[in-house]
Amino acid sequence: MIEGIVNNFDEPIIKLDLILSNNISKTISAIIDTGFNGYISVPINFVKESDWDFIGTEEYELANGEIVEERVFIGKIIFDGEELQVFSLTNRSIDILIGTKILKNKILKVDFLNSKVIIES
Repeated sequence: MIEGIVNNFDEPIIKLDLILSNNISKTISAIIDTGFNGYISVPINFVKESDWDFIGTEEYELANGEIVEERVFIGKIIFDGEELQVFSLTNRSIDILIGTKILKNKILKVDFLNSKVIIES
């Protein structure tokens, strides 16, 4: 089980570990974005610190309707105690986003009233 919070911007937030290389991992806060159907999206500076493999580019539509082309990497994270290999999009913001592909076999509960997030198997 993963527990998180709803922040002051009404965003559900959890912590996870980005495995950037064999000897470097970072615990980060990530926004759960149910409108993003990928795995994870990270700022390009995290990818520059990593040994993640570049696999190509893909076009995506943002919430405002803008179509952007982003680079895609294969990376590793630790999510709910498990090491996962994931497709990671780069982004131009400072936010790390968790998409619905990671949540596919989970139950997501967001309690806005009490500012709590729970992810269960």
